Amino acid sequence: MAETLTIKKPEHVETKEHKHEVKEEIKHTEKEQKKPAEEKKDKDNNISPSGGIRKNLKLSSKNAVRRDEKIYTIPLRKALRKSIKKRAPYCMKIIREFLVTHTKTENVMIGKHLNEAIWERGRQKPPKRVRVKVIKEDNIIKAELMGHDYVEFIAKKKAAKGGGLMDKMRRRMTPKEMQKQAEEDLIEGRKEEKEDKPKE
Repeated sequence: MAETLTIKKPEHVETKEHKHEVKEEIKHTEKEQKKPAEEKKDKDNNISPSGGIRKNLKLSSKNAVRRDEKIYTIPLRKALRKSIKKRAPYCMKIIREFLVTHTKTENVMIGKHLNEAIWERGRQKPPKRVRVKVIKEDNIIKAELMGHDYVEFIAKKKAAKGGGLMDKMRRRMTPKEMQKQAEEDLIEGRKEEKEDKPKE
């Protein structure tokens, strides 16, 4: 007759169930230890422990986004359909029209950095899209390139050019030609003086 052998498991050998229970206990204790540290981090980041954003959110001054401030990405690819010389000016027109339609305000002021970004590569190669920060103040829209504070753009006045063809010719003259011209001016000046004097 066959005898059935019963093998006793030693106590130091763990079963799968026992291992699973031990792991759960370790996880539970780790969670309890991490909770105070995580809550401090969450308070700093303004994120609730459940993972959502807190309703009474107080942003720092650096990252503050005011209610009257919005961020738009404006596509400018339509400008590439225009002729080469008209692309950058058309981009400015597209930006203005986009802001008027989205902010429902007619007065749009474009900032210095945004203007420089459009014209940076010349009038032929404007960017394909622009990320813009828009601030609404007293029915006026102030648009600036994302990452910059608004600085009003003031166009430089063109320097007045010389009188005309005579001035251009004088700039090209050599010293000898300048002397001849001065002599001719003297002679012409004398003739004009004689003409201006009234006859008695």
